[in-house]
Amino acid sequence: MTHIFNRTGTMKPFLLRHLFPAIALCTLSAPALSIGVGDVTSGQIDPITRQVEQKTQRMVEQAMDRRLEKQINTQATELMEQLEELPSVLPILTRQGQKAFNDIQLDDGFRAVEGQWLVTGTAAELARLDQPGITVLERRELTGLGMTVVRFRVTAELDSHNALQDALPELADRLDRNHIYAPQTGAKEPLSETKMPQWRSLCTAPVRVGMVDTSIATDHRVFENAQVVQERFLALAEVDGTLTEPATHGTAVASLLVGNRPGQWPARLPQATIFNASVFYDRDRTLSGATLGHLLEGLNWLAGQDLSVINISLTGPDNQLLAAAVSRLRERGVLMVAAVGNQGPLPRHYIRPPTRK
Repeated sequence: MTHIFNRTGTMKPFLLRHLFPAIALCTLSAPALSIGVGDVTSGQIDPITRQVEQKTQRMVEQAMDRRLEKQINTQATELMEQLEELPSVLPILTRQGQKAFNDIQLDDGFRAVEGQWLVTGTAAELARLDQPGITVLERRELTGLGMTVVRFRVTAELDSHNALQDALPELADRLDRNHIYAPQTGAKEPLSETKMPQWRSLCTAPVRVGMVDTSIATDHRVFENAQVVQERFLALAEVDGTLTEPATHGTAVASLLVGNRPGQWPARLPQATIFNASVFYDRDRTLSGATLGHLLEGLNWLAGQDLSVINISLTGPDNQLLAAAVSRLRERGVLMVAAVGNQGPLPRHYIRPPTRK
C-alpha cells in the first residue's frame, strides 16, 4: 500500500504510515535473482515455473494487503476518534506559556489554525494582500522549493475560500488554509524485550534519507552509533518562544531505520544518514499536530540536503500549497513516499462530503 505523489504533485487527502523507502532504494539497485528450474545463468526460466512464482507472489501480496488494510483502517478509526475528542477550539501555547494560536475544527472535520491562510506568488501578486481584513504575519523565501510564501490572518468575513477568491482572484488557486496535520494514531506501549522483532541489516549503502516527523530523541541508546541530523521548525514570527515538541513518533520511525541494539537487533540501514525535519507540536497527551507553515519550512530544509527520498509521516487534508511543494521536490528529483489505505484517508463511515470553507 505504497502511495507515490503523481507527476503534477497532486495530493489527495491521505493517511500516511511508517515506511522505509531507503530500504526499497537499496533493493532496487541490487541485481535481480532468478529462481526456478530453467537455466539461471542465462536468465531463462521455464514458463510453468514463472507462472507458479507469479501466482504465489500475488497470493502473498493479497494476504499482506488484507492484513495491512485491516490494520490501517483500525488505526484510522482510532485517529478520527482522537481528533473528534479534541475541543472544537483548542488553545496552543508556547513552551514559555504564551498563547500561539487556536487549533480549531473545520466543518469538514479537519483542523486548522484559526483565521490563518498561506499563499504563494510573485511580489506583484502578493502586494494584493495589502487590503482591509488581511494582516500579513510572515513572509518566507523558501529557496529550496523555489517558492515565496506569505502567512496571513483574515477577519471572520474573509475566512472562507469563496470570500478570498473574490478578494484575491489572481491568487485563488495558490492559497489555502494553514491546515494542521497529525503524525500518529496515538502513543502505543513499547514492545517488551521478548516481542522485539528480529531482522538483519538490509542495506549497507551510505544512503541519505529525509524524514518529516516529530523530534527524534537522539540521546536514546539505540542511536549510539547512528547518524542523525535534525532541524526544528516550531517558531512563530508573531509570538516569542517555540512550540513544545514531542518525540515519540519520530523516535520510533528512526529506530526502525537506523536504531541498533547490540546482540539483539542491528540497524536496518547501518550506514544511512537520517535528516529529520521536526515540525510537530504537542497538542494533547497522545496526539500531536503540525501546521502547514512549519511543514513547508521543513520540506524546504530537506530540499537542500541532497536526498533521494523523503519519508513523510502525517495525515490530513488536501492542500494546494503542500501539493505545490511536493511538485517542486519531484522536479528536483526527490521522491516522497508514503503508505495509504486502499479506501483512502479514512474508514468509509468517517468520510464526510467535501466542503470548501
